Amino acid sequence: MKKYALIVSCAFLSACTTYNDGKPLAKMTFEHVQAYPVYAASYEVVPYHSEGSLVLPQTFVANPAIFTRDYLTNRYEAVGSQGKFRATIQSVKVEHERLSSENKVGSVIGVAGMDLYKVEVQVSMEALGMPGYERQGSTITARREIKVSEYVSIIERERLQMQALDALVDDLDVAMRKILKNEFHLIK
Repeated sequence: MKKYALIVSCAFLSACTTYNDGKPLAKMTFEHVQAYPVYAASYEVVPYHSEGSLVLPQTFVANPAIFTRDYLTNRYEAVGSQGKFRATIQSVKVEHERLSSENKVGSVIGVAGMDLYKVEVQVSMEALGMPGYERQGSTITARREIKVSEYVSIIERERLQMQALDALVDDLDVAMRKILKNEFHLIK
């Protein structure tokens, strides 16, 4: 009986289709991103203080603190002759909540639920010793919510989470460039 169950299980599992041929998603790097010139003599990225010990939900694919640090490290480059630009990752949060089905029947019998992930990253920026001012600072916060059906494959879950992290970094990028241009006057 056990052999029969094993053969039937293998037949069903081999019929499943997956994205990316079942291989894990590639690690997202920002090495391909063209560095944006910042008109300061130096640029420093200060990582989140507990980046390595950040507690993430078991089903979350990537550490947003490391993701953000890698982005900041590769995105800007000091090309000026005076002052310093510093980007500090102040806080990183990933919260997980289990949502019941939006369908009344599904909700009653406990199926068709969703996982809701709330991701938040806060980055403070400082320009120090620049012509016209000694110190200027600003803080930005980027937030994203990700809803994932309980029925999606692991690969699809990871893909949705990575897309959301990519969008979160895009949000940071737009906000940072606006502040660097309009408030700090460090980019053109």
